[in-house]
Amino acid sequence: MQFKKEEIRERILRAAESEFHRKGFNQSSMRHIARDAGVSVSNVYNYFSDKEELFDEIINSFYHYFSQLVRDLTRDASEEDLSAENVSSIIRFVGDLVKKNRIELEMLLDGSRGTQYESFKHELIHIFEEHFRDHMGAQQREGGNLFIFHLIASHLIESLLEISRHYVDDEWVDGNIELLVRYHLFGITRVFE
Repeated sequence: MQFKKEEIRERILRAAESEFHRKGFNQSSMRHIARDAGVSVSNVYNYFSDKEELFDEIINSFYHYFSQLVRDLTRDASEEDLSAENVSSIIRFVGDLVKKNRIELEMLLDGSRGTQYESFKHELIHIFEEHFRDHMGAQQREGGNLFIFHLIASHLIESLLEISRHYVDDEWVDGNIELLVRYHLFGITRVFE
């Protein structure tokens, strides 16, 4: 009997992940999740008290994992760390994130409106904005338009999402992530070297 309960719970989670990924949290329906899981709506509520608890069950561990990775990346990366080996490491790290977690990434950054995670994309942009601003030379910041750092950070996150949304295969992701990282680290002139 316990095995059957766990199997039903997993079917609900898989159906919910698919629904949240396709439609986002706000547009998703417990009725559609139940239908796709092959159970009644009341049975879904036997396992999860509401739609937000179900979304949280799916996304929470990735949220914490991704948050820590971003903190580690922005803490450890500096202009002095741009050796070929470190750049390759960043490219592999970001590529692996997209290849292994693209559904969660898209759900968290694109489909979480209406949940406790809805501001995470903006927080992420702010983290990168501060990181870029902090690692620019003092003369480049003085008198300059600091809003450019917000634009650069927004572009990075949106570009990462675009690569995830248009996923073709792992090799395609690797190639585009490499171009994106090189662009953000070195500018357009070094992208096509």
